[in-house]
Amino acid sequence: GDAATYDLLGVFAENRRKFGDKLDLLIGARYTYAAADIGNVEHPLTGQRSSIDDSWDNFSTSGKILWRPLGDRGLELYGGIAQGFRAPNLSDLSRLDTARSNEIEISSPDLHPEKFINYEIGLRTSQDNFNAGIAYFYTDIQDMIVRTPTGAMIDGAFEVTKRNAARGYVHGIELHGDYSPTDRLT
Repeated sequence: GDAATYDLLGVFAENRRKFGDKLDLLIGARYTYAAADIGNVEHPLTGQRSSIDDSWDNFSTSGKILWRPLGDRGLELYGGIAQGFRAPNLSDLSRLDTARSNEIEISSPDLHPEKFINYEIGLRTSQDNFNAGIAYFYTDIQDMIVRTPTGAMIDGAFEVTKRNAARGYVHGIELHGDYSPTDRLT
């Protein structure tokens, strides 16, 4: 949409608590505020020019446990849970454009934020000049913003709009490693 602004504010705090030499607990919290002000957009139902002025906020938390079974000798097991949030962006709210072949996307002014819960478990090691790790993650997605056909046609193209119409998940394995044969080379 024309004459648009999008403001984001995020505040994050984390506290790490040690329980002896082998166990740490990390607790985090994040406040997010997002605001969209779109001065000129075509209304999806009437076709008339209108504006979108909306805002969203969210308070998310996270927690992680770190366990070093060998003390400070370089082996760490960890697991955590974290919440996430994504507010609709300007394109989600106000797009009027070709989406894919034979589709035209119209504005979606009534969207809600997507919400996520992420679970992760992993293992890391750090030995002198070598670091490595492996982790498995699973992210549950609620109120996913997806393109959805409206059933209408515009100049021979299928009309689509975005809606909070899906759930989903992402999962995978992450691997990392590095080796430093000298202080200047990794």
